[in-house]
Amino acid sequence: MKTMTIGALSLVALAFGAAALHAQPLQKTTPYFGAPALEARSLQNTTPYSGPAVLLAAEDHAERLLPGNPASRALDLSVWQEEEIAAIREGQRAELGAIASDSSLTPAERRASTTEVVKAKGILVSDVLTLEQRGLLAGWVRQERDRVDMILGENLVERLQPFSWLSTTLGMTDVQLKRVASIRERQRVDIGIINGLEDLDPEDVKDRMNAMFLRHGEAVRAMLSPSQISLLDAMWSERY
Repeated sequence: MKTMTIGALSLVALAFGAAALHAQPLQKTTPYFGAPALEARSLQNTTPYSGPAVLLAAEDHAERLLPGNPASRALDLSVWQEEEIAAIREGQRAELGAIASDSSLTPAERRASTTEVVKAKGILVSDVLTLEQRGLLAGWVRQERDRVDMILGENLVERLQPFSWLSTTLGMTDVQLKRVASIRERQRVDIGIINGLEDLDPEDVKDRMNAMFLRHGEAVRAMLSPSQISLLDAMWSERY
């Protein structure tokens, strides 16, 4: 499980264009709750896919340390450090945009080039940090990996069905279950859309699926109470 989902972490920028690095348009333009399937399908087909995974690559420190992000606040970056990282971030976005728009690249070449850029920029960001800040950042990466492992491994969207063992154990309310059902409907539409895309190799399909599962799983996790999240994480730790 750990090996599979850590592999998913490397998808973060793999097939994400520069626009995907700036925002999460699907979350802004299409609500999770109550969106008609046809409307969701239409918007999905015209909006670049993205999601929380964009901040979760092991080396993608340039995006992780955006001003205001939890990791950025925890590191207490100086003004000089923020300026240096901003310059690195803009360089990364420009290079990823060029890779995404290069039609001569195969999907495998695009993934390899993207991974190389993100890794190289991550090293530059690390060089800007103090030794103590690097340690704090490493801790954030571990936390993010654990959260992604749990979300992808548990598939919360499908497992939190009414009267299921997990929903009962967590004490899910009727309101929470209704919201999960809306996300589940949206996720199933998304799966059909991704499976219907043409000219994708298996790795690209897997990347898109993982990004989509993570985005919906994060939405489910966000509606849980602190006590429910603690219980869920504790159960995951005991199993793995």
